[in-house]
Amino acid sequence: MQNNKPIIFVSHAAVDSGIAGVFKSDVEQNFLGLCSLFVSSDLDSIQGGFEWIQRIKENLSNAVISIGLYSPVALTRPWIYTEFGAGWIRDIPTITLCHSGLQKNQLPVPLSHFQALDLTDELHLKHLYEQITEAINCQLPNIDFSAEVNKYREITETQRVQRMIHGWFTQLKNWNPDLDSLFDDKEVIEILIPAQADADFLNFKQDVEQSEFLIVEQAGMAMGTRVGAQASVWNLRRGVKFDVLKSLLNI
Repeated sequence: MQNNKPIIFVSHAAVDSGIAGVFKSDVEQNFLGLCSLFVSSDLDSIQGGFEWIQRIKENLSNAVISIGLYSPVALTRPWIYTEFGAGWIRDIPTITLCHSGLQKNQLPVPLSHFQALDLTDELHLKHLYEQITEAINCQLPNIDFSAEVNKYREITETQRVQRMIHGWFTQLKNWNPDLDSLFDDKEVIEILIPAQADADFLNFKQDVEQSEFLIVEQAGMAMGTRVGAQASVWNLRRGVKFDVLKSLLNI
């Protein structure tokens, strides 16, 4: 069935399909069905894809506005740059909308050459809606932008923490093969972190302690270790929400 509504093309990585689906539903509902959002997927998820690629091409060709819903993971997907460039070449509003920890100053060229917005910033979301309003020629919806932003912040922060947890525990286990004992019978274990990874590990420490998953205490330095010539030594203790951490890691 042909869709005669103005099309808003939403580019995103497949791993961000959850937030993309919520965003699509919200925009279509808030604009009372006056527009239709085409939520794309990155090429990694396309299975033999000619029909799906054709749909992407058709919707990009007909869109009145293109929105890149980008997380840090999305920046590693080459297909999103093709979709961004297609919108730019067509000279339609082509907007980068950051989420899940991605900051505007982290955008690479060519995305960094264009003004970007933050999905979890109330003024930015309102500005996006104003651009949509102009593109589809209607009035600005009377909605609570603060409530919308709070919802997106909760979803994207949960997503960011889950990715961070999975990524760090995979790496920590590579450095510390006995890490699993923390989930068995030990309430505290000692781990080694290569000196060059200390700065990033401090960000991990802050996140897991704020979430009350773990208590992370520095226990000194070590030389000539299995993880490098120099390493920092840390004690990991179970936090009050340790069971939530186990659930996130499917343990």
